[in-house]
Amino acid sequence: MSEWKKLLQGVSEEYLTGLTNKGIVKRALKDLEQAKLSLKEEENCLTVQVEDAVCTLVFPLGESKCSCPSRSICKHIIMAALFAKNQYAKKQYSGEEDEKEEAEEGLASVLEYPLAKLKRTIGDKRLQSLYHAFSQGTGPEIAEGDIVTVSFADTGITVRLLEPVEYSSCSCHKKDFCQHKAEAVLSYQIHAGKLTVEDLLPELEENNTLCGDEIKEFGKDLKNFLGEQLSAGLARSSAAVMDSLERLAIISHNYKLPDFERDLRALGGEYQLYFKRTASFQISWLLHKLCSLYRKAEALEMARTKEEMAGLAGEFRTEYLPCPPMKLSGMGQREFVSKAGYEGEIYYFLNEDTLVWYTYTNARPVFYENEKRRVPTESSKAPWGLFCKLEEFAEARLLLYDGKTSKDHRLSATAQAKAEYLGKRRLIKENLKGQYFEDFKQLFEERLADSWQQENEEEKLVLIKPAYIKNTSFDSINQQYSMELYDRENQRIILEVSYSKTEHYTIRFLERLAKRIGQGDMAVPCFFGSLYVKDAAMRLYPINYYEDME
Repeated sequence: MSEWKKLLQGVSEEYLTGLTNKGIVKRALKDLEQAKLSLKEEENCLTVQVEDAVCTLVFPLGESKCSCPSRSICKHIIMAALFAKNQYAKKQYSGEEDEKEEAEEGLASVLEYPLAKLKRTIGDKRLQSLYHAFSQGTGPEIAEGDIVTVSFADTGITVRLLEPVEYSSCSCHKKDFCQHKAEAVLSYQIHAGKLTVEDLLPELEENNTLCGDEIKEFGKDLKNFLGEQLSAGLARSSAAVMDSLERLAIISHNYKLPDFERDLRALGGEYQLYFKRTASFQISWLLHKLCSLYRKAEALEMARTKEEMAGLAGEFRTEYLPCPPMKLSGMGQREFVSKAGYEGEIYYFLNEDTLVWYTYTNARPVFYENEKRRVPTESSKAPWGLFCKLEEFAEARLLLYDGKTSKDHRLSATAQAKAEYLGKRRLIKENLKGQYFEDFKQLFEERLADSWQQENEEEKLVLIKPAYIKNTSFDSINQQYSMELYDRENQRIILEVSYSKTEHYTIRFLERLAKRIGQGDMAVPCFFGSLYVKDAAMRLYPINYYEDME
């Protein structure tokens, strides 16, 4: 088959639109019907006479030239390419085998583009966002034809991938290989099976891995610096110590040591109070911080394992990344009181498309130890611009736009996010496969059988429908309420709630629920809760129950 015929096979209207725009292609098609063109094959190019212009076609087609004043891909080049394709199509060639070979080549330069270069162009933060989206099945929309179109719902960007990849176009209108094009190439490589989502993970883990020897050396340097400050005394210190502390804080950040970074900046703040002669400065507090950080630096220097280092390093604040639009069903809420002095509610949502669980936390500080527990009032507003109360929020169907989620699926209260209220949730068993269970043995095999192998496992949220209940009781010694749930095969799960200030009303509610079931006033409902194993038995912490399951 002619080499030019092979090259021109992929030149379609869609491909040409990617090189220029739809208007120019339409105009070229219209003018091509009346225009007179001639073609001459040269050694490395095709020369096409198009009306008064002379076009030199080369591959990649984006490098073709025209004698007209236009500096970009003009109407004449589009006409020349379509004319050349039609002329070569009229010639005889070997056919199917060559067509198959061409199809298999596809977007070769797109599929072979180096992963390392893509990662550098995309950047760590956006790479994490893409990994987050692909892991949840909410990656970009990819349409394949003569060209590949990749649409990102979260940013509103559309990229048309062409062969070669350098001639791809992006709706951001940048001519160079921008971040969006790199994201599109990476997405297509995953879509085509060239890469897997897990191929993104090693780089992310590598960027978050503590470098043992370097960390220990940093611990030693920090300990020596703090020792010098303790030996010299405050009277001999200069304001330059604040610059040194800031430099060490930056190094701590780069080494992924957030606790050290915070402590160093706090120590710098104390020195600043001293040098400004602020009345609130206390030398005892400065000495306490110096000694405390010295001991931590010494422990870091002596750490033998990365686990020990990680324990000393601490954690940065939760990072929230952009997520695509999501349809969420509110599944209920539970109350909490934290040791850090906060109380509030955790709201649970299920993504209707991916069946992934998400949580939203409404927390507030507790300022007085004896203050009675506060509950949401009727005037409490839901987040994301919703015109509903928090009580309705827990049972609502929502369409969330411009939202952000953390790695562990926590939803951010960001003001940029907006949500549309779609009414009250509707639960249909057929739409909850993998989350709804009536067979407790199947539940164990799917959710708990290999849980002992998992590290940092998330809360195991499930929906279970028992056939019957038995043995409801409150253990006054252990201050624990329990209810035994059984399936049709008499497999058991123990519903269990420990008494506390926040669980008092939960226990009373469960007691009334058990009484109604026992009296035949209601059927056994579907329970939603957190599944775990204790004393070789499956147990459930209840969050909500539903009588309206369809």
